[in-house]
Amino acid sequence: VSEIEWDVVTSSTDVDYIVKFVTDNITRVFDECAPIVRKRVTRKRSPWINDEIKGLIKEKNRLRDLCLTKNNTFIKEAYIISRNKLNSMVREAKKKYFTAVLDCKDSKNFWSTLRKAGV
Repeated sequence: VSEIEWDVVTSSTDVDYIVKFVTDNITRVFDECAPIVRKRVTRKRSPWINDEIKGLIKEKNRLRDLCLTKNNTFIKEAYIISRNKLNSMVREAKKKYFTAVLDCKDSKNFWSTLRKAGV
């Protein structure tokens, strides 16, 4: 701020020029002191997602992309089978996770898990 030539503001008679000068310089100082940083916000992974499910997700996505690019009934059937297998595995893993966590004797952990699940 001290490096800016403020004499321009006092010597000029054009209000529009003064406003533009002050706005530009303040914006420049703010950008130098506190630059805009873009952050990618991600949510935590579901605890029941394991490596096997991650592999099935990749396989399903690969088959989906192939199905969209090529109009082939065999690829579509493989995609549907992969999708259904993934959905059933996710349901089973989720069920096992909540059964294991909610069967514990620790009430603090029990209520914490329910809060995280949004219940």
